[in-house]
Amino acid sequence: MSAFYLSGDVSRITTGASSTVYVIGTGANAPEAIEWYRNWLSEGYMDGSGTVVIENITATPVFDQLVTEAGCTPLDWAAMIQSQVIPEGAAPDDFDAGYWLNCQELVPAGKLPPDPESFRRSLSAGDAADLNWNPEKNHLFVIKAVREAIELVAMVKARNAPMAAWSWRHHGWEVAMSKYPIMVEPCCQILQICG
Repeated sequence: MSAFYLSGDVSRITTGASSTVYVIGTGANAPEAIEWYRNWLSEGYMDGSGTVVIENITATPVFDQLVTEAGCTPLDWAAMIQSQVIPEGAAPDDFDAGYWLNCQELVPAGKLPPDPESFRRSLSAGDAADLNWNPEKNHLFVIKAVREAIELVAMVKARNAPMAAWSWRHHGWEVAMSKYPIMVEPCCQILQICG
């Protein structure tokens, strides 16, 4: 099943409120995904009344495998959508995910430690402090492979953001793509478009 990382700038003229909205849409081709996204935004993403302006919509393909610390596995979009449901009264504890770290700098392309534990030891104590290192607790990340624009988006399940970057560099789609500059971010909302 195909999926696209959709983004667009949304503003409401009457209030001046604006934002860039990211979502992953599954089950459609690129033109269908863009049309669905535009409709989804215009039908009520932003509260209030007045004219909504939607600009700069992009649809970037999502790599069709889930990248993990152990390798790549087929993506189960239904399970990924379900995993985003947070039980009532539960608050996500994701400080230890390390979203704020510059993973491009911490995990440059090229020679990588051969396994997760070697990678962990290669980080400075300051960079490794406060991060989740429990292999039983994983976070879902979006990695954007960027050259002149976003070329590809990958879903990565890992203990923390640097481990997500190591996993992509180590197990990524192809050597050339895994050497592109990257941005590691928390996973955005995943929605089924059709089928």
